[in-house]
Amino acid sequence: MRYKIKNWEQYQHYKHRCPPWIKLHHRILYSRFWVNASNCERVLAIACMLLASQDDANDGSFEADPLYIKRVAYLDFNPDFKSLIKLGFISVLQADDSVCKRLRTNADTETETETETETETETETECSTFPAMVSNPFFSQCVQLAELLEILIHSHSPKRKITKSQIEKWIATADKIFRIDKRDYEEAELLLKWVHNDSDFWRPNILSMDKFRKHYDRLLLQAQAEQKKKMGGFAKAKLSAEISDFVEGGGN
Repeated sequence: MRYKIKNWEQYQHYKHRCPPWIKLHHRILYSRFWVNASNCERVLAIACMLLASQDDANDGSFEADPLYIKRVAYLDFNPDFKSLIKLGFISVLQADDSVCKRLRTNADTETETETETETETETETECSTFPAMVSNPFFSQCVQLAELLEILIHSHSPKRKITKSQIEKWIATADKIFRIDKRDYEEAELLLKWVHNDSDFWRPNILSMDKFRKHYDRLLLQAQAEQKKKMGGFAKAKLSAEISDFVEGGGN
């Protein structure tokens, strides 16, 4: 698995070389990530930054080999990258080859005609609809959204079993969210976080990507309405303190 550190330019001055240091600006102490992270997560984050600074890609990405990172960073705990994803510090850049191969096989053996008005059920086989991974421009975002859903569900239901086939199905549905529905990734990510972190009603009801896609517009309107009510005089509705940055930045 390969991950990329978000907003890498905040931690690294140089774009075309790998210096033996990283930039740690004092504002990281006040960042939402640092405030909410545990001590182990903070140490792991710094280790990831150091590894990314020496990676040949020079783009803030690194190979997430848990055993190697544990040894090279002298960690006394097993690296938990899912927690860094949930905190918004890293994102999935490349999934494991096993997932790619399985999805490619399903895409090669079965096809499905899709329309804007298609109806979905929880039992339909979504993996068979996923296009070939090599040429899919949304693949990394699909994997990242599926992993985020898994992390959020386990944050409040740690004993709930989620299988690989379920995650692959979620990836296929996430592809429809971006490719067919034309949703913005950052909006979808923040909305999914709102569902599981702020909505007592929707939290137990959105336990699959199909449900998330089906109720997307309703969720978005409700999230905006609730946040607008909380924020009072703000003209633009905001999903949360995080989505505020997204809206004010023009979606970039």
